[in-house]
Amino acid sequence: MPVDLEPLYDDLDATLGNQSPHESGLPALIERLRDHVRALSAIAVADPEYPPPATVTAVIARGRLLMDEPPPAGGSSVGLARRLAFVTSDLAEGLLEAHCIKDAD
Repeated sequence: MPVDLEPLYDDLDATLGNQSPHESGLPALIERLRDHVRALSAIAVADPEYPPPATVTAVIARGRLLMDEPPPAGGSSVGLARRLAFVTSDLAEGLLEAHCIKDAD
């Protein structure tokens, strides 16, 4: 299934790149990362005849734990954003390796 991964890669770069994301943009970035996790997880389990590899299933479970995690009260949300970014990256990598998705370009 061709998937446009460019927005996903942009969000990963914004989160894990050379500079930390700006606090003012973190809520929107966290929501986009959660959207990526939701979308990739849905793709992974879409066909019951072809379940995802165990490694992808484990990453989906990690992602589920982060989906409703609130940002820390009075603290920075950078840690939550980075954990979501790692899950997003691992999911995309696992699905690409399993040939469940391919980059649209």
